[in-house]
Amino acid sequence: MGEKRKNSSDNEDGLNSHRSWKKLDRKLDLIIKNDKSINSFDNNLSNKGCPLSQDDVIFFQKQAIYRMFHLQYNKNLLLLDNLNLIKNNYSKLLIYNSILIQWWFQILNNLKSLFNLNSSDSIINDDILLSLSNLDYKLNSKDDLISNLNLLRDGLIKLFNSILNNNTPNPNIDIDKILNLENKISSLSVINNKLTNEINLLKSLNSNLNSKIENLIRLNDRSNSKSLDRIKDDSLDIIENKKNIPINNTDNITSNETIIKSEKINDSKTNLKTALKNQSDSKLSSSSLLSSSSPSSSLTSPSSHSLLEISKSEIEELNLKILELSGKNEVLQSQLNEKIKINSDFEKKINELNSKLINLSNDDLIKYSLNYRNLIKENENLNKLINDLQISKKKLESQMFELESKFSINKNKIEEKLNNELLNNTNHISKLENDLNRIRSDRDSLNSKLNILSKEKGKNELIDNFNKIIPTLKKRIDELEELKNLNFEKLSNDENNKIIINELKQIEEAFKSIKEVSISKLISSSESEILINKLSIEKSKADEKYFQAMRIKDSLSSQNKILSSNLTKQMELIEILKNNEKELQIKLNIEEKLYENLQKIENLYKNDISKLQLKIKNLEKSSIEKLEIENDLRSQISKYQFELQQFDKKLILCQQDLNSQNKKNEHYKSIISSLKEGKSNNSTTTTNNNNINNKTEEDSEIQEALLSMTKCSLCGKNFKNVALKTCGHTFCKDCVDDRLSARMRKCPNCNQQFSRYDLLTIHL
Repeated sequence: MGEKRKNSSDNEDGLNSHRSWKKLDRKLDLIIKNDKSINSFDNNLSNKGCPLSQDDVIFFQKQAIYRMFHLQYNKNLLLLDNLNLIKNNYSKLLIYNSILIQWWFQILNNLKSLFNLNSSDSIINDDILLSLSNLDYKLNSKDDLISNLNLLRDGLIKLFNSILNNNTPNPNIDIDKILNLENKISSLSVINNKLTNEINLLKSLNSNLNSKIENLIRLNDRSNSKSLDRIKDDSLDIIENKKNIPINNTDNITSNETIIKSEKINDSKTNLKTALKNQSDSKLSSSSLLSSSSPSSSLTSPSSHSLLEISKSEIEELNLKILELSGKNEVLQSQLNEKIKINSDFEKKINELNSKLINLSNDDLIKYSLNYRNLIKENENLNKLINDLQISKKKLESQMFELESKFSINKNKIEEKLNNELLNNTNHISKLENDLNRIRSDRDSLNSKLNILSKEKGKNELIDNFNKIIPTLKKRIDELEELKNLNFEKLSNDENNKIIINELKQIEEAFKSIKEVSISKLISSSESEILINKLSIEKSKADEKYFQAMRIKDSLSSQNKILSSNLTKQMELIEILKNNEKELQIKLNIEEKLYENLQKIENLYKNDISKLQLKIKNLEKSSIEKLEIENDLRSQISKYQFELQQFDKKLILCQQDLNSQNKKNEHYKSIISSLKEGKSNNSTTTTNNNNINNKTEEDSEIQEALLSMTKCSLCGKNFKNVALKTCGHTFCKDCVDDRLSARMRKCPNCNQQFSRYDLLTIHL
């Protein structure tokens, strides 16, 4: 419930601050429009030679706030213009979108009528168009626009599916027109890309111009501000004074500079404090001025006397109140001193107890604690358990070593097997290579025999031809022998003619047989020439291939040499690595032994640490009890301090009331003196008072708004003097301390977490 009330109060404070900001904005808008912001404060600045006064500080603050709000006002105007443009564009886009959707529906219907498509026969494929569910944006399914898009998508999918299935468009469609349209679309897309690039350039130029305008506004405000001119003049005077001082007295210069800086800092601090006080006092003084300058009060001498009597009685009452408060303050101070003494005694006792706790002996522990004995017993039991565990650990280690030895033996056996298999494989490969060489040599010998036989085959053909001619020649020889035996003289002419005719026939037959043999010879010779030409061509090709093979063989042999050299190097590296591996294994064994020894030492240390932790826990319990007592005492002290602060605040308020009453008295005295001088200037004073009232009303409203900005939004009493580093929000120190003590470590404005280290003191 308390947290809810706090949150509600925080919200109310936030609303009040928001209202005050709105009021301030309105006032500043009026000031900017009327151009009375800076000119109204021109006469408030002191002379250039004089030091800065309290009014100068207030004037500087007002000017800084004016510059800030002037910049924000210009930014706000730019943002409003942009917002109006965006709204207009958005409304146009909505209209265009609805028109485009209607056009698409019309296109769909026209395409369906053109292609004469039946969507029921086609198989629907949903992957043709992008679905709305695949988009990253969260869409409402109940929206009319989305339902229209879904309908359009379904129609287009059906259309595309039917086009893909049919593949036979209507012959009435004009393909040239479609191509022209596609060309136009491509040209328009190019123009669109150009325009988008130009728009992006214009946007970047617009942002640069806006930043330049803001910088110019700042420069203009700073150039027109008289406060900055005054500060520049002061800095120039200081520089001139430094130039006039001789160079030899450098130490004096530095000391004087530090004194001047410290004086300036102190003056600025005092001026700020007095300004804050006078802001609260100005409200009272303005109200008193209003009451005094109102036209209803008929400025007569008896009324002034009555006012003086009232002010005297009020002063006496305030003096009595101050005396009472001073007495109460003395009593509270005495109580506070007593509490401080008690607190110091408690702190001494706590320190003594802490020192005793740190330096406790075993005898003290045995005397004053039963828990310590129980802990010793538990410690002994734990030691026994540790010993048992160590024995089991040794057993496991021995088993592990046995397994490692078995593993190494098996590994060696497997390596031997692998090496034997490798040797067998290499021997087998060498045998196979020898067999291959033998087979190749046999092949070459057989090829040579084949060539010889093929050549001998040509000789056999000649023999066959000769064998064919031989019987004809034999017949001819026999016939010639028969003719020798005949006597031509005895024979008649007819018989001689017959013999000649027979010889002619025999000659023709022999000629024919010889001719056939010669023709076959000519054919075989021509065929052999063709074969020789072909074989010569193939021989040249084979020679080229042979030379190429020889070149490849040379390159392969060179590569083989390089690879063999690399292999030898790799073998050397392998041997070096094996030697390194052996050395590393030796080192590893040594390190394992060291590791075992270190583990033993670590276990011993762990046992000691566990013992110490148990001791520390007992000590922490006792120290927690002591700390609780200390916290209770500190909470009481903080309560008393808070009460004292409240009394101090009341005292300050009373002093402020006293000061305001004194100011009222002085004001009344001035009124009485003005009344004594005469009533001649009544008309002029009334008009001046009305002008002052109008100005003071505006100033008081601005001061109230500024005060509400500087006051803490949580309590509304104290000024903001602490900022949170995590989010930048500002509050008073008391509220932040209260929230930290209550463990509410979240910013009340933005709920961002913060700690005590994220606090930063500020001075408004």
